[in-house]
Amino acid sequence: MVPELLSSYFLWYPVSLYNYARLCGWLANNGDAKAAKAYAEEVVPPPVLRYRNKVAAHFALADSRPDDTPADLAASVLLPVSFINGRLTARGFRIIVGPSTSDDLMWSLTDVHEKLSERYGWATPPHGDKA
Repeated sequence: MVPELLSSYFLWYPVSLYNYARLCGWLANNGDAKAAKAYAEEVVPPPVLRYRNKVAAHFALADSRPDDTPADLAASVLLPVSFINGRLTARGFRIIVGPSTSDDLMWSLTDVHEKLSERYGWATPPHGDKA
């Protein structure tokens, strides 16, 4: 692991996971794009999907939606990684701007990957081992 790249790992993973899940859904549904998207949105954990949509795929600040609060926009360009409960975690905090509080976008890359490894049969090293 390269500490300088931690934020990049948390940007790369949600985008790649969503693309992978969407492809699996597309294959499982004979090329039906709507079913593929529904499958991906069912499989990708909600905090990871929100993180992808507001931070990883594009910063909400640069591509805002009507439901984005000022706190969401400010938080979208902050890429901190925290160490919580023995795991590297994205967005282990929330931002407050005026009366608004940012969405809860906290998630652990290793937790998510380990859980989805069971579904997809991905090999993962035992917890605590170096990849």
